[in-house]
Amino acid sequence: MINWDTNFYIGDRVQVAVAHTTRHPRTHRIVVEHLTQKGVITTIDLDGEDLGIRFDDGRVRAVRNRDVQKIESVVGLLT
Repeated sequence: MINWDTNFYIGDRVQVAVAHTTRHPRTHRIVVEHLTQKGVITTIDLDGEDLGIRFDDGRVRAVRNRDVQKIESVVGLLT
């Protein structure tokens, strides 16, 4: 299970750039926070550019692979 364009494997530990929007409590303006979260790749969409990632807080989300940076690779064979 490899995404041939980016060399991501299922089980790789990755870091993802995430934009989180909230409203400021006093001014009610929209505030964008740019965060990085860590997780593990669970699925790979070979037709598109999406990776399914399970984050450390338990959430699962589809993320574009251009926003993903590999931290650790899977060692061994997947059967």
